[in-house]
Amino acid sequence: MKRSVIAVAGILFAITFAHSAEEVSNFPSSGINGINAKISMGEIIFQAIDTNEIKVEQQFSIPGKANTNRENCSVTLKTQGNILRYIASDSPFRRKDQHCEVNLKITAPKNMLVKAVSGIGPINLAGFNATADIKANMGDIKLNDMSGGDLDITARMGNIEGKNIYAKHVKAICDMGNINFDGLIGTAKIINHNGNIAMQWKSAPKAETVDISASMGNIALTFPEDVRFISKIKASLKTVKNDFGSTMENGFKLNIKASMGKVEIIKAGK
Repeated sequence: MKRSVIAVAGILFAITFAHSAEEVSNFPSSGINGINAKISMGEIIFQAIDTNEIKVEQQFSIPGKANTNRENCSVTLKTQGNILRYIASDSPFRRKDQHCEVNLKITAPKNMLVKAVSGIGPINLAGFNATADIKANMGDIKLNDMSGGDLDITARMGNIEGKNIYAKHVKAICDMGNINFDGLIGTAKIINHNGNIAMQWKSAPKAETVDISASMGNIALTFPEDVRFISKIKASLKTVKNDFGSTMENGFKLNIKASMGKVEIIKAGK
């Protein structure tokens, strides 16, 4: 194992090279404002901490799983402009019956823009105060204590869960799975093709629009008791429960579409 310092585009990188199950890279965050990570199989964890460095930890030999090793993976870790890019995919030299699987953990300052894509495996983010773009083809997506910019979340087969989400706007699309958010303060556009939607607002959105759509699944939206909204609801089953009563004359626009499922608009604390 050896540790080297590399200069790329004026930025110094301290990288540990090792032909082993785990590899760790540390470098200063100065000059970098975003991190993009993409893996074909495995888990991605982004954790914001009080630091001036970015730490990338890769685990290639995963306990309890056979045929996971470094030789199966082709890994790229480099900067392009002010973005740090990480890609792990199948190596052309791997055995045909094996694939690249890596558990990736990245710790970084909370103001980093984050983009993460996973083919098979979950994605977890916590503590960031910036825009995030997250996509999982097969796996759950979990977010905690996210604030600041917009969140753009897509899960093809898996659940989407957010706790203490103080983002300005949340866009979430799910093909098969449930969508659950709490602690919301901003606007939202939520689309679920096959699964339930449960959203809880800590405070009412400003005079903007909230769009909620479920093709096959129930919708439950919880708002503070003093909220004001103008609702437009399309529910084919005609099963709508609204704790706030008739449509109000002012407030944000609340558009709901439920093709097959019940709709509940819940007053917090009731």
